[in-house]
Amino acid sequence: MVLAFNYKHNGNDGRLSAVNRKWVDGFILQEKAFDNTWLQAHATLIDGFCNHARELYQSLGAERYTLPGHEENGAVHGYEIRRSITTSDEGNGFSTGYAIGYNPQAASPWVCWQFAVRDGERHYNWGIYGEEQTAIDAYNSRVFVALN
Repeated sequence: MVLAFNYKHNGNDGRLSAVNRKWVDGFILQEKAFDNTWLQAHATLIDGFCNHARELYQSLGAERYTLPGHEENGAVHGYEIRRSITTSDEGNGFSTGYAIGYNPQAASPWVCWQFAVRDGERHYNWGIYGEEQTAIDAYNSRVFVALN
């Protein structure tokens, strides 16, 4: 999140790579939460650190985590999936997880969905709709319970 904040506020610095800039665009930053997190380092060092962080996320396994900056496959009912995680793997091609979706045209623009994966295809079961913080809180609490 700190890297994302610094990229988003130094967007015109040509020393920051376009690949990393696109990756951090997927981060959901709460307003003013990172205002005091300016990195006191040269832009090429920040860019190198972001390369390393991105590689670490990818090594965690993109099939389990859809991390900020990793694109999902399309949209669900008009909602762009912003973040998701598979929380259980039951085997036999079945697993479950949670996702946050965003649709600025919807009456409730943010949603936290539970999904099931059967034979590689996601089926979204139910959701909690509301504002951004509602979806983030629902996602965080459900993922915490599922992983613990």
